[in-house]
Amino acid sequence: MGRRFVSFSIGGSRWCLPVAEVVQIVRHENVHDLPHAQAPVVGVITLHSDVVPVVDLRERLAPEGPADGAAAEKKRRILVVRLDGRPYGILVDEVRELVDLEEGREADTRKPLPPCAAGCGFRGEEMLPILDLARAMESGGGRPT
Repeated sequence: MGRRFVSFSIGGSRWCLPVAEVVQIVRHENVHDLPHAQAPVVGVITLHSDVVPVVDLRERLAPEGPADGAAAEKKRRILVVRLDGRPYGILVDEVRELVDLEEGREADTRKPLPPCAAGCGFRGEEMLPILDLARAMESGGGRPT
C-alpha cells in the first residue's frame, strides 16, 4: 500500500496532494472578492478566524480552463493547505477522491512531468502528478506579501 493523496482536477488536468498537506476542503462559497488583488489571488475566505487568501493556479497548472456551467460550478472546491505556517486556499474544479498511490516508480518518459510536479504516483498503470505546493505558489505568484 502506498501513501494517501487527495486527487483533484484543475481545468483538464488531474493532480494530487498528500493528505497530510490538506487542512480542510471547503465549498466554493463565501469567497470575498479583492478588487485590486494581483493574480492568481482571487479573494479571501474566513476560516476559524483566519483570513485565508484563495488562489487560482489554473494558469500555471491547466491553462485550457475550467468546465463551464452550473453543474461544474457546484463541484468547485477550495483545498485549504498550509505553506510556511500560513493557510492558503487553492481553487480547484473538483475534488475527485482519496487515493493510495505507489511512489518511486520511473515515470513514462513519453509523458514529461509538469513543471510544478514534485514527482508522480501510480495507481496501477495510471500516473498522477504530485503537486509541489511551494513551487506552484512561487511560480504562480500565489504567496501574498
